[in-house]
Amino acid sequence: MTIKIHVLHTGLVTVDKSIPAHEAAINPLAFTGIFRYHKNKITLPVSSYLIEHPKGLVLIDTGWNDLVRTSQRKELGLQVKINQAYLPAGWSVREQIESLGFKTSDIDYVMLSHLHSDHASGLPLVADAKNFLTSEEEWQTATN
Repeated sequence: MTIKIHVLHTGLVTVDKSIPAHEAAINPLAFTGIFRYHKNKITLPVSSYLIEHPKGLVLIDTGWNDLVRTSQRKELGLQVKINQAYLPAGWSVREQIESLGFKTSDIDYVMLSHLHSDHASGLPLVADAKNFLTSEEEWQTATN
């Protein structure tokens, strides 16, 4: 049985460093970037994982939707103040899946670790996948 795991870099995100570090800042609104200097920003990779398994193709997370290339505000709304998305050409989850020789309709399962925008924004790019999985708690929060 052969299993292949492809790490797909599906963009970059720039946020205040207090977010990934879970750091307590003097400013209680630090995570929003309000009243914070640019030196407090950090750029991190956004990754997805495509797993080729004998029982099917599994995608974990979707990265950024390619809409962020033309309008971050349309894709992220007010979150654009907190998350700044970067998606270079060829980096979308759809583009990378196709470069590996697959179609998005070949995906048996899309599993979302959680529904933060940098993990789930690319869902429209894989909308023709067969099944979608996320925790019940995440789903209830997202749909309420």
